[in-house]
Amino acid sequence: MSDGFTPRPYWVDSGGDGVVRWLLERIDDKNFSDIMGLVDLGTVRVRMKEALVFSKLDTSEVSIYSLMAMSGYLKATYAGDGMYDISIPNMEVAGMVEGLLSTITPVSDRLFDDFNRAVLEGDADRMTDILQDILLNGSYMNLEKEYAYELILMTVMHSLTRRYDMKTEYESGNGRTDIIMRPRDGGTVPMIFELKRSASEEDLEADADGAISQIHERKYYMGMKGRVVLFGISFWVKVPKVKVEIVEI
Repeated sequence: MSDGFTPRPYWVDSGGDGVVRWLLERIDDKNFSDIMGLVDLGTVRVRMKEALVFSKLDTSEVSIYSLMAMSGYLKATYAGDGMYDISIPNMEVAGMVEGLLSTITPVSDRLFDDFNRAVLEGDADRMTDILQDILLNGSYMNLEKEYAYELILMTVMHSLTRRYDMKTEYESGNGRTDIIMRPRDGGTVPMIFELKRSASEEDLEADADGAISQIHERKYYMGMKGRVVLFGISFWVKVPKVKVEIVEI
């Protein structure tokens, strides 16, 4: 250190990531969302195997998490009954896993940054335009379920987790809201996202309005104080529609 040594990642550069990369490229929506949560230094309780046969690896969460723990990518603490609490052990590994995940969604970082600025500014039209660009240019998993769109939004807005505590399917008010973002520090406001999957392009407008109405009907903002930004977003295949409403609680 006294000779001007600059610390750099060593462990992540000392071995191959080929098998873990292969597994991550084949995970389903739920596992992807869970691993995104681990990157934010969260903890997930999962079932794992203490031994794996390489030739019989599959893309189940058991194989993914077991291999990542054996390889040193995850810390695993036994919780009983074959279940483990897993977490990423340090920032070096978190950065490496986040880098691997970024290769699964090969979309320009500029679009992600532009979308996040539009979210913070509550600019519904710009959010709609940028989100459509992301959907059209990205190679994403099955878009037949609403959860897939929730996953895409969580991925695109990942950088906002430095400023917000972001939760999905969160119990709030009289139900579960799709995405809720609570500020980590002062100066920012809570955000609530409700998503709808439309049956046709003609239904997009009404469904986005309906998403906003659902937030009010189920009082997802219950317990919040001051200004809250509500987002109603509908999707028809790769065509989105965003509506924004600002309320004072």
